Amino acid sequence: MTSHVDYHHPENSQYSLAYVTQDRDEITTSGQDAIIEHYNLDEEFFVLYTNRGASGTVEDLDDEFENVLDAMSPQNRTITVRLLQIFEEIVEGKQLEEEAMLDIYKQIELDRIPDAIERVNWTGTGVDVAGQLMSTLILKHALPNANHRTSIGMAQ
Repeated sequence: MTSHVDYHHPENSQYSLAYVTQDRDEITTSGQDAIIEHYNLDEEFFVLYTNRGASGTVEDLDDEFENVLDAMSPQNRTITVRLLQIFEEIVEGKQLEEEAMLDIYKQIELDRIPDAIERVNWTGTGVDVAGQLMSTLILKHALPNANHRTSIGMAQ
């Protein structure tokens, strides 16, 4: 028996956590590609995992980000571009080390990055700011994979 709930479905990483409830009748899938799991961790509850439809490898991603980047403030654009560079380095590193492309389960959501940046208190120590930035970028989950690794690289 598991002692935690996975963000990605344990048997298929194409499915991500979308909803949690104790009332199974609250969950309706309305024809969407979804999996419902039953858990009991001190209390019984149900988890809805949905498939956003994107799949493949990072090589398949559309890199037409100019319009989204142009709409960002210069500060947010600088941080976003650096984040994408680090992500690209991670993708290339995986390809070199494992001779495999990084799997994706969704598209890059650049518009989520400025919101993460805005949540950071930029007046703290370097370590505090880096930690906040790393945490908010991970929570916003804007990348199709490697959010933790990319955010750690950004903090470094």
